[in-house]
Amino acid sequence: MKSFLRFFFAAAFSLIASNLLAGSLTVNLAPSAAVNAGAKWRVDGGTWKNSGATVNNLSNTTHAVDFKGVSGWLTPAATNAAITSGNTTSLTATYVQPASLKITLTPSSGQWRIDGGAWQTSGATLTSLTPGKHTVRY
Repeated sequence: MKSFLRFFFAAAFSLIASNLLAGSLTVNLAPSAAVNAGAKWRVDGGTWKNSGATVNNLSNTTHAVDFKGVSGWLTPAATNAAITSGNTTSLTATYVQPASLKITLTPSSGQWRIDGGAWQTSGATLTSLTPGKHTVRY
């Protein structure tokens, strides 16, 4: 009986200690249209998780989080999550749809380019642009 109790207390102590030294990570993905299209996340190269899922028993350190590519959406950049013992770290990542730009010039013989890229003719459309500010030259 003494051996059993020693084993029991050792196992219980080990379980309690591992839970005290571990934390959790929850990642929420947006917008819902990207989630419905298959957006997912994973920690440390593990299995893909759905938005809102929580991974438990992560060590008290920094862990790599990356995101699954979804057709028609720009994937959020990979990031790191700092896990703190006994706590749940929460992250939110947002997928965005790419932008496009069409410029029509008068006179139509002119040319334009965006962010130092290739020169475009009047009426050309550039697609798959990251939303935000860009530099256009004529």
